[in-house]
Amino acid sequence: MSGFSEAAMRERLSKLRPQQDSINTLSMWLMHHHRHIDDIIQIWLKEVRKETNSSQIVNLLYIANDVIQNSRKKNPEIMTKFYSVLEPAFRHAAKISGPELDKAMIKTLNVWRDRQIYNEEQLAILDAVVKRRKLIGGSSNNSHHLHVHAPHVPELYSTPTAQPAPLEYDSESVSTNVTEVLESLRKLDYPPSADAEVRHKIASYSEMIATPHSLDTIRNSVEAKKLLAEIDEAEPLVKEYCQRLADEMLERRNLQKLFDDMIVNVRATVDLHERLLKEVKRKEDRARSDLTEAKLAKYRQQLLEPVGGKSGSKGDGFDVMKSGDARVAMVGFPSVGKSTLLSAMTNTHSEVAGYEFTTLTCIPGVISYQGRGRQVIAVAKTADVILMMLDAGKSDHQRPLLEKELEAVGIRLNKRPPHIYVKQKKIGGIKFTHTVPLTHCNEKMIMTILHEYKIFNADVVFREDATVDEFIDVIQGNRVYISCLYVYNKIDQISIEEVDRLARLPHHVVISCEMNLNMDYLLEKIWEYLALVRVYTKKPGNAPDLGPDDGIILRAGCTVEHCCHALHRSLASQFRYAIVWGTSTKFSPQRVGIHHKLDHEDVIQIVKKCFNNLLFLPSFLLIALLVVMNHLRFLICLVSLPVFCHSVGDEVVLTVPKSVLNDERLATDCLQEFDDAFPMGPLVPCSYLPEEFIECHLPEAAVLTHNETVDTGYCMKFGGQRAEDVEWTWIACRALPCIECRGRRHFFKKVPCIKYTGHHFLSTLLYSIFLGLVAVDRFCLGYSAIAVGKLMTLGGLGVWWIIDIFLLVTGNLTPADDSNWEPYY
Repeated sequence: MSGFSEAAMRERLSKLRPQQDSINTLSMWLMHHHRHIDDIIQIWLKEVRKETNSSQIVNLLYIANDVIQNSRKKNPEIMTKFYSVLEPAFRHAAKISGPELDKAMIKTLNVWRDRQIYNEEQLAILDAVVKRRKLIGGSSNNSHHLHVHAPHVPELYSTPTAQPAPLEYDSESVSTNVTEVLESLRKLDYPPSADAEVRHKIASYSEMIATPHSLDTIRNSVEAKKLLAEIDEAEPLVKEYCQRLADEMLERRNLQKLFDDMIVNVRATVDLHERLLKEVKRKEDRARSDLTEAKLAKYRQQLLEPVGGKSGSKGDGFDVMKSGDARVAMVGFPSVGKSTLLSAMTNTHSEVAGYEFTTLTCIPGVISYQGRGRQVIAVAKTADVILMMLDAGKSDHQRPLLEKELEAVGIRLNKRPPHIYVKQKKIGGIKFTHTVPLTHCNEKMIMTILHEYKIFNADVVFREDATVDEFIDVIQGNRVYISCLYVYNKIDQISIEEVDRLARLPHHVVISCEMNLNMDYLLEKIWEYLALVRVYTKKPGNAPDLGPDDGIILRAGCTVEHCCHALHRSLASQFRYAIVWGTSTKFSPQRVGIHHKLDHEDVIQIVKKCFNNLLFLPSFLLIALLVVMNHLRFLICLVSLPVFCHSVGDEVVLTVPKSVLNDERLATDCLQEFDDAFPMGPLVPCSYLPEEFIECHLPEAAVLTHNETVDTGYCMKFGGQRAEDVEWTWIACRALPCIECRGRRHFFKKVPCIKYTGHHFLSTLLYSIFLGLVAVDRFCLGYSAIAVGKLMTLGGLGVWWIIDIFLLVTGNLTPADDSNWEPYY
């Protein structure tokens, strides 16, 4: 996952969508960075207050609900911290009109109440905010009967149940709060409760309109109509006054909350000034401690270096001769299973016992896996991957100690080198620049550290917000950045919940050497972290070497240049081009350059530069002499044919005119090239040559007995009028002598099982129409017995004659030897 920052969170919140997978993904990312929960809450509140789109506010409420519910069991403090900002968020949401937003707020509160996320007192405060929105936006219907009820107004409170945490200072929030307080006070300058005129007018009405049991005194319709008229007159005034009183109560309650927010903002302002004061003091202390920190880092490095001039006793087994294609080092406390794992994964035996410090020397072992080469488990600092073996029951205190020890010797686990450029000069002083804002150090601190290391002339460029320790690592230049895989052994001794928790952590693998659990997955992860690729080589005209022990082992992301260096140190300087078969090319094969990246199990054929034009004549004479000594038949062909030599760039091409390729000279075989390392030109594969330049065997009819298969060059049947009816077979072919081509000169070619014996469809059809009564068409097609019967009956008195014409036209009457009609082209 990416690191946490305010910009990263704002970007993710802006891309939030109402889909469930989008909300779950962002929720998991926030839970992963729970250490920054205070910053997360404040950024979320700012985004809510800034938003005016009801749909986006709904998405923000849903993401807060998902984080709160997921943290209920794992991190309950997140639930408590989030509640401190829910009330201002709901108050802002209540001001935005929209049925979708109101429905989302009510749904969220119901979920929290059903699942007991917060208690009733906390939810009552949030309910009041939502109900206030309903009361302000609601409307009442007129009726002829007045039923006056006091509006439901929640009781005022002096202090909230849950004391909100001080918010981070926000000038926009403070300005908005002050404006709302002034607006609320302005509305309460003339409150409805102080309107004496309306109160006096309401008091002047008869008590009967407010007392239902006084209706018993009415005896006739005149009194009833009089009372009804009085009720109709008082109803609008009383309704309006009651609504004004309800609005006044809500406004007073809102004013009380605004005052609470103002107190919070005042506290946030005080906290801001205190933090600024502490920051100033901290920077002053930091400036004084920069020199001390640089000296401590320098002295720590000197303690790790061996003392010169003293010969110590020779140890046993603290280094291993470097061999193989990659190294894997195991580091761990005594009796965590290192020897057991080494013996289980390699052919090396290491003593195993139930007590600590059984193995006191460095044991090398070789792992063979998927034919990718050999791995040597050896010294940690020279290794490519570190396996940190941990006891699953004691991992909480073992892992920090091991990481601290490896940090002390200059090994950085699962980190990349910082993007800091430092180049020392002879003159010019120190030039310091940075492309990103720096929060962990400043120019003065960098100058102090450089002076401590006696560096007074250098160019320093920071391309990332690095710390002081990372800058010192760059100055030291002896830090090693290695991938680390945390292996938790003895998982059979802990609960399944703990195993699941450990397995989900990044760079973690859980195993049990004793019970052989998850060992295959560990081996796969080791090869994944090593990132090795195998590249096979191919000579011109030969098949590639694809054996289990063949190929070149390189790192992932390697290029053709790396492959050249692995083959021979001078091959890269003589490189002309390469032909690659595999997944790294768009089509296979493909001609590529020296910077082409290779993939796993690619096949490569490297072509070097040919001789220079000045050296062509002596080189040609030397090659001709060698050919004469080894291949006399080639000399005969070379002398008998007129050969033209011309230069194409750095290549020399030999061509033979087609006019001299007669039968007598074709009988003499020629070689393809002078030398495999220096091809004679850009040749086509031999299997791509046209038919006039190759010689092939004709397919024969297969004669099979029971349970036999058809061999190459034989056909079960010949002919077929449609493409799907025609069978195919492979026949042996070879390129004609003295024809230059690339690849094997003897190859197989797929051809259809079709033969021609001189039968033409049009001629046969004409025979059938004009001479069909005397069976000439049947005689021509080879049906002698049928032709005699047709001749004796004179074409079946015309019926047989018409039937044969129909069979010919529809393609159901073909030659008797299963041959095809001769083509007309």
